[in-house]
Amino acid sequence: MDYREAREYIGSLEGRGMVFGLDTMHTLMQALGNPQDQLKFIHIAGTNGKGSVLAYLSTILKKAGYRTGTYCSPALFSYEEKIQVNGNMISKQMVAEGLTEIRNAIEELQISPTVFEVETALAFWFFQREACEIVVLETGLGGDLDATNIVTTTICSVITSISFDHKNILGNTLKEIASHKAGIIKENIPVVMLKQSEEAEAVIQEKCNQMHSKLVKADGNDARIILATVRSQVIFYKKYEKLLTHLLGVFQADNIAVVIETIEVLRELGYFISDEQLRSGITNTRWRGRMERVSSCPLVFVDGAHNPDGAYKLKKSLEQYFAGDKYHLVIGVLADKDYPAMLEILLPKAKDVITITPQGKRALPAQTLKEAVKRMMPFINVKAASSLKEAWNMAVKKEGEITVICGSLSFLGELDCCIKEWKLERKMSSNS
Repeated sequence: MDYREAREYIGSLEGRGMVFGLDTMHTLMQALGNPQDQLKFIHIAGTNGKGSVLAYLSTILKKAGYRTGTYCSPALFSYEEKIQVNGNMISKQMVAEGLTEIRNAIEELQISPTVFEVETALAFWFFQREACEIVVLETGLGGDLDATNIVTTTICSVITSISFDHKNILGNTLKEIASHKAGIIKENIPVVMLKQSEEAEAVIQEKCNQMHSKLVKADGNDARIILATVRSQVIFYKKYEKLLTHLLGVFQADNIAVVIETIEVLRELGYFISDEQLRSGITNTRWRGRMERVSSCPLVFVDGAHNPDGAYKLKKSLEQYFAGDKYHLVIGVLADKDYPAMLEILLPKAKDVITITPQGKRALPAQTLKEAVKRMMPFINVKAASSLKEAWNMAVKKEGEITVICGSLSFLGELDCCIKEWKLERKMSSNS
């Protein structure tokens, strides 16, 4: 297959939806020679914060001279971005070559893997060929039954914030959800966990005890944000002072606590990572779509908050930067998310609301979301945009005010195109 045919093949698998369990992955990876067994992994699970922690860790490891693979989902701006080595995306040629080999194995085995299983297999296939010394691996959903959990050579398991999401799959209590996340914990392998609710923490501790795994707790309360601007933050954590990060939001204190504790574990395992490499890695980390300032005039922020915990952290971050100021809210969500709870958190500080329809079959129509807003706040001005571009064009007319665009990560790539077109038009207009 060439690249176009490979992408068409991936598209043909999308109707299979989500299937949980590792039997298909074991069968497929065995046919491919189990490339994952030749790699070492930092395996990350959690509800929120996984992506930022992955970005920090992979950048630090690259700075320390380790050939580092990263695998995360979903892709926001290009298909290849979910699989990277030292910050470089997998090439289209390697996508075609890898998927051809994987498709041939699938047809010979007569199995029916999901898109995520095939893409996870592609990532392992690629990382082994690229001779990665370490791979930072993010679970897709949950942990125990996630396709990434086929790995057996984990050197450190990492668990970020655990909160309610995907309740129809992971359960209706934090105990049930934490149990799924704890499934990535391996025998005698250290675990770094962000301090959780008592309910969730007890589950993780019990699992560590069963697996004889050392548990290291990262407490975000020990991380202090001493300076926060719309461009960067300075954070203190334990002995580490004046850590400069360009990722915004109060939740970065939690993420950096987790990252530093993970680096400390890696040092104990024999990885050489200097304090300077740690600092440089944190400062040079970039992670799009998370409390990202995409325009300074007008002031527009984009955040991938897509569940109540994410919405709460977004709210706290906006309060950190703008105190009691209100904002114009642009929001689009997936129908299976707890969007009423998100609206309850975000609407009190909203001046007005524009609803949008994200991409994909799971998208909640903008009109349905508009009606939900009206039921909650009957007197607020709310409009359902016919397209993301229309919503953006309305948002950027709010000169001198704050606009927040949030919800499903699925529309961030399209939003990026809208922003680039807008900036180009402004540039051409100013030059004419």
